[in-house]
Amino acid sequence: GYLFGNGLEELRLKLAKWIRPWAGVTDADNIIITNGCLEAVNISLASECEAGDIVAIESPCYFGLLHAIHHHQLKAIEIKTDPNEGINPESLEELAQKHKIKVLISSANAQNPLGFTMSDERKKRILKICKKYNIRIIEDDLYGELCFQKNRPKTYKYFDKDNIVTYCSSFSKFLGPGLRIGWCIPSKNAQTYLRHKLSLNLSTTSISQYVASNLLKNEDVLVLGHSLSDYYQQNTLIYSNILENYLGDKLTLSRPSGSYFLWIRIEGLDALSAFEKAKKLKLSFTPGPFFSATGQFKSYLRINCAHEFTEKRHQQLIKLCELFLKEIEKA
Repeated sequence: GYLFGNGLEELRLKLAKWIRPWAGVTDADNIIITNGCLEAVNISLASECEAGDIVAIESPCYFGLLHAIHHHQLKAIEIKTDPNEGINPESLEELAQKHKIKVLISSANAQNPLGFTMSDERKKRILKICKKYNIRIIEDDLYGELCFQKNRPKTYKYFDKDNIVTYCSSFSKFLGPGLRIGWCIPSKNAQTYLRHKLSLNLSTTSISQYVASNLLKNEDVLVLGHSLSDYYQQNTLIYSNILENYLGDKLTLSRPSGSYFLWIRIEGLDALSAFEKAKKLKLSFTPGPFFSATGQFKSYLRINCAHEFTEKRHQQLIKLCELFLKEIEKA
């Protein structure tokens, strides 16, 4: 049957206990079970914003967040973001002085596509600035379990003493996307969030909630995340070495501290044009402009390193490098 309202109580109780070390003390009654993390973000935007409001985002940021912002008729404004350190606090404050920012969407841990994990001190600085300018934070912590460091990093939510952070995450990236189990922990107005959830689909699938609850009861799921992060770290190093060997000084690439993405700049490349030609060869990457509200990053792209690195994939990556070199020569 349907599990109306916040979702399966048994799951929410286990979840509250499981996330406590990195998200702080959470009342299980305040957790809303969602169909993945992106639904949690959409519910948060609908609850916190009205059409025309300004939403600050990292630059670059995951294009699904840009789609959500557009869907809710909001305006995205990009913050300078260091590929290793994360959001530039000075840039955020400068934008907050010029614009009335309603919400900041941020992924502080293993961000997609850059792969950075922000220091605790920088997270605290961002919280301080948001409090000063009355900016709410929607935290997208989807990849936190896939950080390469030994200890699962803390979140904005953990350091939030002023109830300005709404926390969103899911099991999708390390237990299985098909589970479709995510969650949202509102910073305030939980009933508003719940009404938006009910208006979307009444209930997250019941069977998956029982499965997730059982997994939390019987498995150390954080160990599964660490295992995958080790695997992904090795994959990103393999892909990086091949790209560097073929593209040489034309290439600048990220050094992620988590997830399974490489963010790449190739001097002289038109990533959108290369993307269309790569599709015809059945080769895949994501062009940089997809990750910007203003079409920045024309010579940038993201490569997914999650799949098993086989000889076939090796040859595909070489073909992709050859395509990039041809495109640069034509430019």
